[in-house]
Amino acid sequence: MLLVIGQRSTACFEPDTSFDNAEAIDRLLQYTFVVLVRHLIDRQLLSGGVLEAMVDSRLGVVLSMLHESPEHDWTLDSMAELAHLSRSAFALRFVQVVGIPPLTYLTHWRMAVARNLLAQGQAVKAVASQVGYGNATAFARAFQRASGQSPSAWQMEHLSQP
Repeated sequence: MLLVIGQRSTACFEPDTSFDNAEAIDRLLQYTFVVLVRHLIDRQLLSGGVLEAMVDSRLGVVLSMLHESPEHDWTLDSMAELAHLSRSAFALRFVQVVGIPPLTYLTHWRMAVARNLLAQGQAVKAVASQVGYGNATAFARAFQRASGQSPSAWQMEHLSQP
């Protein structure tokens, strides 16, 4: 399509539908968020917690791996090894930056992942293995401690909500 306005011509193009605008906006928002967080941390307007740990040269690697692979058989030793720190130095640094011990953080993360999977309707036994528990019983006990109800009860309650 070509528009002629007076003596000049201006090309008008139809939107390129092969380009996914939603994907571009998603990427732009992710980038903006990362820049904003880095800016806040650099200016010490945001300190401590998981965000600071994510940009920490030693802890960031560990957090990324915990988030990517909650099903892995994580130990304090394996986390410290990833961070290239001794067990005690790693545990101390983690608590100083994040505010809670590494294995407590891992349990919180696993329970958050489990809630997402249960909300999608996945079976308790399948969820247990996806978040690092060898059997559904051990998972159910941990979930009960963390959320105050069994995984099945939590799932029924949340799946029945519109």
